[in-house]
Amino acid sequence: KQFNSGRAPLGVRRRMGACSMEAIMEKIRVLMSGLKAPQHFDKVYKDECAFTFDTPYSVGGLAVNLRTWMGFGADMVDLDVRRNGSSGGLYLVQKFSRKEKEQPKGEDSVAPTIGLLLEDKWEVIK
Repeated sequence: KQFNSGRAPLGVRRRMGACSMEAIMEKIRVLMSGLKAPQHFDKVYKDECAFTFDTPYSVGGLAVNLRTWMGFGADMVDLDVRRNGSSGGLYLVQKFSRKEKEQPKGEDSVAPTIGLLLEDKWEVIK
C-alpha cells in the first residue's frame, strides 16, 4: 500500500467542484484542531516504525502521526488509525532513497600505503 500525495487527479478535482473542496477542507480543519508542535523535551519517533522495522528508506517510507509523534510504516497506518479510534489523522510522510556516489573518471583507485618502522628507518609498503 502506497501513500498518495493527498491530491486527486486533475479530472477528478474538476468534477468535485467547490462544495466538495469545502467539505474536504472542513475535515482537514477538524483533524488539525488538536495538533501542537513538539517541544524540546518531547520525543518524536521518526527514525523507525513503532511496530515493524520500516524506516524512511523502506519502500513505502515512514509516516509520522502529527498528533502522537509516533512513526509508522506504510502498511501500519491503518492500524494506527484504528488504534486511536479516530476517523483519520494527519501524517508527515518521509521517503528517502539512497544514491550511489560517482567515482571520478580517469583516476584509478590508489592502493593504501603502510609505513613500518624497521631498524630506525621507514619502509613504505605498497
